[in-house]
Amino acid sequence: MPAGLLGFRYSFVALTLWPLAGWSSGVLSAKALVWKQLGPFGGPAEYVVTSPSTPNLLLAGSPNAMLYRSVDGGGFWTHLPFPAELASTLHVILPHPADPGRLLAGVSPDSGGTGLFVSADGGQAWQGVEAFRGKAVWALAHFQADARIVVAGVSDGMYQSENAGDTWRRISAPRDRDLQPVVSVAIHPARREIIFAGTPHLPWKTSNGGVAWQSIHAGMLDDSDVFSIDIDPRQPSRMFASACSGIYRSATSGATWIKMRGSADASFRTYIIAHDPHKAGRVWAGTTHGLMRSDDAGLGWRTVSPHSVKSIAFDARQPGTLFLATRDAGLLKSTDAETFVPINQGFANRSFFALAAAGGSLWLSGESGGMLKSADGGRQWQPAATTKDRVLMMSACGDSGALFAGGTGFLRQWKSADQWTPLNEPVRDVLRSIACRGADLLAVSSRAPYSSPDAGRTWQPLPSLADRSVEWNQLAMSAGGTAMAATSHGLLRSGDAGRVWERAAGDLGATTVTSVLAHPERAGHAFAAQYDRIFFSSDDGRAWTPLASQGLERAAVRALAIAKGQPDRLYALVAGRGVYYIDLE
Repeated sequence: MPAGLLGFRYSFVALTLWPLAGWSSGVLSAKALVWKQLGPFGGPAEYVVTSPSTPNLLLAGSPNAMLYRSVDGGGFWTHLPFPAELASTLHVILPHPADPGRLLAGVSPDSGGTGLFVSADGGQAWQGVEAFRGKAVWALAHFQADARIVVAGVSDGMYQSENAGDTWRRISAPRDRDLQPVVSVAIHPARREIIFAGTPHLPWKTSNGGVAWQSIHAGMLDDSDVFSIDIDPRQPSRMFASACSGIYRSATSGATWIKMRGSADASFRTYIIAHDPHKAGRVWAGTTHGLMRSDDAGLGWRTVSPHSVKSIAFDARQPGTLFLATRDAGLLKSTDAETFVPINQGFANRSFFALAAAGGSLWLSGESGGMLKSADGGRQWQPAATTKDRVLMMSACGDSGALFAGGTGFLRQWKSADQWTPLNEPVRDVLRSIACRGADLLAVSSRAPYSSPDAGRTWQPLPSLADRSVEWNQLAMSAGGTAMAATSHGLLRSGDAGRVWERAAGDLGATTVTSVLAHPERAGHAFAAQYDRIFFSSDDGRAWTPLASQGLERAAVRALAIAKGQPDRLYALVAGRGVYYIDLE
């Protein structure tokens, strides 16, 4: 069949494992390269917890289940390889009180996954618990006197383990809809049979290990979602509960509750409440309007921090030192129980869609409108362009230094002095990527390729592929005029300005390629990303070699870039985790 009729011209583009040595000669070193994270750091944090047994060891997580660990009290965070990352919603991390390697993590899974994971090595490897497949695990708590006893609040009720989480049994009736879901739990510090459960419809209590449950909502507003329950370890009959309707206190083990009104902020949605382990009568509450503190057992409250707090953790050895997971400022730390500073170095949960290098700078876009720019290789980022439009696409032209930015209903070009020129888009389509050679532009939307002979003033559709299910992701143009396309059906290559495409053989031709980059200064050199795998070519994409590297495990690489003046440094934008780099020499 003629190539033009098929739409693809198949060729045997070899994926070889070369004896690699010497990047400047066109081939990379066989030594595994290590990716390093640049940021921008910060973003919404969901949970933070300290290790009861190891000083300065902390764990933290984002709402989309990216987990991090710090071994220096929050000075720097290291990403942990979590199986449910970006595919679930994180609710809780529970470290073992005596074994720093043993961790439990509860999530709401996507696509039928499990809601509970167990690690025995500090989070480097995780095992899913089959008993909770298809179920969300919202809350976990140890029994203070025996850490083998763990209770779990789950989407279909209450569960208990007597071996630190290896096996579980249900301790609420399967048909008891009042205890479904359970979103917060607490165990009496001295009596394991007394357990409290918070639900979207008020709190519950069992005094016999789950044989029978009773509602304990007297004094609470009806239908209050109970997000957390905290028992005063010095006086266990005194309890606090945080709810969508504010803060509640009980002096009768939950038999009756009083709504706290010591501050206007104490009536706002309260995600977490916790007793300070170092100071009697001091209670902390994280609300949508900030962090609240009471020094008189809840009678009076004042705002200590304005940030929306989802989780609070205390340093067991240092009075006044506590940590916050916030929605709007990432992770915070205080050493005086008064002032809080960001501790986000290494912690990243950012929603950037595009990365490009132009004019000697790195550019980022996609988060909350506007763009960021770094002139120092990603160490510092500054706002570069403010717009109400959300920039979803950026493409750079290495020969001219031009940068294209686009989104739904707009396309602009930047050349210098932060001046943007509006361009036309193809009729009824949104471009995803642009590659250029002089004034000739080649572009793709998600479903079709286009060309422009006049620098983007007009666009003409190119012949469509026979396989209409192909989704186009990104384009690159080599100095020799070879176009390369990252698509859902592999890497494509064209030597005639996008009229006919050939598909790469091997891994790069079989499954989704997320990004492709032609080196802006070294003719024939190119890189491609297949989620967390990076490939290198020295012959305009005819043959590809897997790049031996570490640090992007389980990552989803969205874009690759090389900045002018830094030909030996490769940058990668990773979904949720920001920008990484490796030095190729």
